[in-house]
Amino acid sequence: MTRFATRLAEVAEKFTSRKALADAVGVSPSQITDWINERNRPTEKSIERIARKIGVHPGWLLGHEARAVSRAGIPIRACGSAADTLGICHVAEGWTPYDTKHIILPKHIHAVRVHGDSMIPVALDGQYALVADAEAESGDLAVIECRDGRIMIKRVSITDHVVSAASLNPDPHYKPIILKRSEIRRMRKIVGVWMQKI
Repeated sequence: MTRFATRLAEVAEKFTSRKALADAVGVSPSQITDWINERNRPTEKSIERIARKIGVHPGWLLGHEARAVSRAGIPIRACGSAADTLGICHVAEGWTPYDTKHIILPKHIHAVRVHGDSMIPVALDGQYALVADAEAESGDLAVIECRDGRIMIKRVSITDHVVSAASLNPDPHYKPIILKRSEIRRMRKIVGVWMQKI
């Protein structure tokens, strides 16, 4: 198998079915099967679209390791105890710039400013949600862009026709917002929060 076929097969295993993967990338299930079995190969544009939809770099799909790891990365330099009231943080011993682990950020990422307190404790008013150019799935934190111009940050629960958009703030006055799929222009997955207010 080519590296592309191997990588696509790996991705397909993470979905509930090849149909689910096909739906996610906007092609037919038989097209996914043809690509995995190398009966035909997608265009470069299709590879970029597939990569964007599943949240990977196109180079990774093609087996180009150097390109796949060239995305922006945040080095992990230490381990801090979340339970320690003294706030003690231990520098990771023995790590060099050559073996430091990184959190790799998706290539296509943008920020959305958080307004309000409905997403406490994950995001505070004035902080920024880091948003991938990948469609949100059930259970994800997402930026929801509605056709009427509303933009909201919520945890989504998705069915065929309805999206339940829930706040994280435990205050009982924050009730889930129920939206028809037809009311939503797009839902993008939140991959992190920039904790500093800018």
